[in-house]
Amino acid sequence: LLEKGLEHELVLYFDGFVGNIEAGFRADLVDRIDGTRGWGLPAACARVWKLHGSVHWSFRNKSSSKNEIVRLGGPVASAAAIFPSEDKYEDSRRLPFVVLFDRLRRALETPETLTMINGYSFNDQHLNEMFFSAARQNPRSEIWVTCFNEIPARLEEEALKYKNILVYSSSSAIIGGKRFTWEGNNIAH
Repeated sequence: LLEKGLEHELVLYFDGFVGNIEAGFRADLVDRIDGTRGWGLPAACARVWKLHGSVHWSFRNKSSSKNEIVRLGGPVASAAAIFPSEDKYEDSRRLPFVVLFDRLRRALETPETLTMINGYSFNDQHLNEMFFSAARQNPRSEIWVTCFNEIPARLEEEALKYKNILVYSSSSAIIGGKRFTWEGNNIAH
């Protein structure tokens, strides 16, 4: 959904994949998106990091010893994604997930950045700590979160403490460290 919206609005974005038909993951470019080592993206280019994969990612066996992850134009039968299971931690330590996680962590350490979080339940403590630590250490950075249903308790607790965490759900919002409810299309106390 996010990619469709960005494409509809003709917003330049980079998600770690290069190509149009069977876009291949390029870990070397993910590390260099900030212009270091001679290559970089314009500052206005959005960076999209899908830490748990996507319904559009697929494993393609390029050789007998190595799988490659490609992004296809639509959902695939066997998506390269991390699902809740006892193997979740091990899966997250593989390419491209470990590269995307590390790049997001470094981006969050950069002052005066905007991070938009969509579709995350705030059930993974290691990710929560990364986001909340960034909010504490960089008060001029902002973290915008959209929640499908209710605001998770842990997220609400932090957003009420730190004014740079803004949270929006279908029934309420936390803006500037204060909780609001929706009344029609307007926000009220």
